[in-house]
Amino acid sequence: MVEKIKDIKGIITYNNRLEKTIEIIINNKYRGMSPSGASKGSNEAKIIDVEKNIQRINKYLKKYIGEKGDFEKISRELKFLKDKLGSNTTTAFSFALFNMNFKIDDKKTYAFPLPLSNIIGGGMHHGKMSIQEILVIPKKAKTFFDAFETNREIYLEIKNHLKKKNKFLGYNDESALISTLNSIEALDIAKKYCDKHDALLGVDFASNSYYKKKTNTYIFEGKRYKREKYIEYIEELIEEYEIIYAEDPLQEKDFDGFRILNTSLKNTIITGDDLTTTNPFLLKEAIKNKSIKGIIIKPNQIGTLIESLEVKEIAEKNKIIPVLSHRSGEGDDNTLSKIAIEYSFPLAKIGVAGIRIVKINELVRLWNSVKKKKMVNIWKILKK
Repeated sequence: MVEKIKDIKGIITYNNRLEKTIEIIINNKYRGMSPSGASKGSNEAKIIDVEKNIQRINKYLKKYIGEKGDFEKISRELKFLKDKLGSNTTTAFSFALFNMNFKIDDKKTYAFPLPLSNIIGGGMHHGKMSIQEILVIPKKAKTFFDAFETNREIYLEIKNHLKKKNKFLGYNDESALISTLNSIEALDIAKKYCDKHDALLGVDFASNSYYKKKTNTYIFEGKRYKREKYIEYIEELIEEYEIIYAEDPLQEKDFDGFRILNTSLKNTIITGDDLTTTNPFLLKEAIKNKSIKGIIIKPNQIGTLIESLEVKEIAEKNKIIPVLSHRSGEGDDNTLSKIAIEYSFPLAKIGVAGIRIVKINELVRLWNSVKKKKMVNIWKILKK
């Protein structure tokens, strides 16, 4: 039985970049905090200044006081408040509502995601390389703890390697390692440690950040590539380093270029983020063009969790792998961890260190508290 909403409060909190963000609290115990991105697709839902949002909460959300906290009903109404409140407020309220409804069901078998961890950072997330994120995925894991332990060991060993070679510069917004390495040097090191720990390599190219619209060229590691040559080069990189996961390898409007890569690289999850921005219409365009095998799901890109889940449903019906993802600007909110198991996301891109450990630890706690559980078999999904 879902309890009634007795109180809704909005407060200003802070993310890991010390930016102000909004947190919604229902009944003084169910919380939801809005994240924010540094690398954004042009089709993302718009945010509104935090101070303005706080002032508008009374006007637009207090009407739910006295109602049952029905997640689906209220979330569907939230879709029509995004223009008034901004996606940051509707995302936060959507998360708080989800948390109000989330209860472990001892009769249900929960599928836990494989962690997709950002190990080495660059691009708009800082660092010297053009690639924005070099990621790792454990090949096999019987428990979520085992899965994350693989990624943790790779992260720590690469950090020690960079320090010994005097190439370590610190950490970026996602607590990924930043260094003096270029993209190729970083891929070499990441591949070495992935092979050592029986893990696989992923890359978020975030190609928008080095795409030049006027000339339709890409400037990757200081070298300018025409579109066709760049596609060939990326294809070669993916094959050489056996990259299983490739996110936004091309700029956000190049559905046909994605199709070329997706068709030729059968064993790689070509994934849309800026291309699709958790948007059903863009996903349908990608499906029509056969552009992707995976899609990033970021609730704040569209503004509500319920719409994100609708996008996930469309993806799965078309055999596209949904990847639940954090943003570069995150606070101490663990809602994504609960969403990941409640809706059986096969991959969760939620970081590896720093403030991200809040989400990791929640998944570890959930694994230890859930009676019936299993790890998602991503390889089975890939073979469908």
